[in-house]
Amino acid sequence: MTPQIPFIPGQPFTTAEAIRAGLSHRTLAAATAAGQLVKSRHGWFHLPAPGESGIQAAVRASKIALAEGPADAVISHHTAAELHGLPLVRARANRAHLTVDRPTGGRNAAHVQIHTSPANSLSITEVEGIPVTSIDRTIVDLARSAGFDAGVCAADHALRSELATRRSLMDELELHRGRTGVAIARDAINFADPLAESPGESLSRCVMRSLGTIPIPRL
Repeated sequence: MTPQIPFIPGQPFTTAEAIRAGLSHRTLAAATAAGQLVKSRHGWFHLPAPGESGIQAAVRASKIALAEGPADAVISHHTAAELHGLPLVRARANRAHLTVDRPTGGRNAAHVQIHTSPANSLSITEVEGIPVTSIDRTIVDLARSAGFDAGVCAADHALRSELATRRSLMDELELHRGRTGVAIARDAINFADPLAESPGESLSRCVMRSLGTIPIPRL
């Protein structure tokens, strides 16, 4: 007999929550083996959600990361880009990224990377009720940590979609003066072009620039 799992499809829940709902460890194992449950990672499960979007999957991963991270952490970097719908140059990161609004306390764990930020410099918004770095901050973080191409792809999309302006990106960048990767981020923001129609076109522009065969975009 197939057990009834009293949780909403796509929403994460812990082993402890399942036990409190009347499910046993054996039931969880059997439901997972049968494909009725998905084991998100150790200690976390969710019911399959047919037709789930990438953003919905990112919301679930973000909820798990926040539950495991510091109380004052917010979603950031690649994970924030997924929530904002910004294109990522490389495959989805294996770890969720969080940032805390203090200069120390960063660490890496198996599934979560915690970044630090100078006090009072963290620009925060919400997506689906989840605290996340602003689009401007997310693009600057991507460019600083993942490099020029990643910054250009995200900035091109944000400028084209009117989610950010070059001025707002530069204003955000000023908050990071003296930090690693600022020069790369500034270069990426200056090179970004709202006329780029896709991440593929953005990447092609980056390659052509590296070969010296593309003009500076219109600023």
